[in-house]
Amino acid sequence: MSTALLLDADIFAYQASASKQRDYDWGDGVTSQVADLDEMKAAVEDEIEHLVAILKADEVIVCLSDEVDNFRKEVDQTYKQNRAGSERPVQLYELKEWLAAEWPSVGIPRLEADDVMGILATEPHEGRRIIVSDDKDMQTVPCWFYRPCRNRDGKKEGVRLIEPELAERFMLWQGLAGDTTDGYAGCPGIGPKAADRILDEFVVRESYQHELKSGARKGQFETRRHDVTYGSRWEAIVAAFAEAGLTEADAIRQVNLARILKHTDYVDGRILPWTP
Repeated sequence: MSTALLLDADIFAYQASASKQRDYDWGDGVTSQVADLDEMKAAVEDEIEHLVAILKADEVIVCLSDEVDNFRKEVDQTYKQNRAGSERPVQLYELKEWLAAEWPSVGIPRLEADDVMGILATEPHEGRRIIVSDDKDMQTVPCWFYRPCRNRDGKKEGVRLIEPELAERFMLWQGLAGDTTDGYAGCPGIGPKAADRILDEFVVRESYQHELKSGARKGQFETRRHDVTYGSRWEAIVAAFAEAGLTEADAIRQVNLARILKHTDYVDGRILPWTP
């Protein structure tokens, strides 16, 4: 069975360009950055050759983002707005262009590299396709998944198969907990532990008005909180957003920001919105 690696050009290019960049401080607030493009290319080639060897791959496909348009901006115009104005490593885009020319590559208008990988990994194909990315968001795709960072940090995590149920759960988890890196908030007040409880137990911590029955404040009301259990996962998610003063439409929007496209989400050039 042949094996193809789907590589995230955004991450590979960023890591290589950042690692080879040299920063100089000339004093009086004057700084400059210098990077050798050939050094960057060599670093990327070494990493790809290493991945091909350890994953026993027969093919490499470089996946590219549309640098101009992004459909998630139509879902929420603040998506990744937190990155606006942030400094990019020098020659980052030149390195991406070289990657696209050096290896077979795929880019799709309005989509990010994540979506391209998600579509290629889930469309009907022969052999095995492995998404290679350090981005945890790829766990929202049912696919073979390899995170190089899990081996660089000593954990020695091999190729994982993300089952459909786990992929859907992680997508909903991201929609609840949000992702500060990508600039979407999720459900206000919901952190990782609360998101786990909502998804696994359908339990939401909600506020209610309690009437005092005795004492000097008898007859008065105070706000308290208690656990409420719902009949389904989605009902619990909607209730969590309602507790935060938001609507089901807000919940759907957050999940659509968290979702990485699969081939069934992209039909004849159209992006089909996720619905519960």
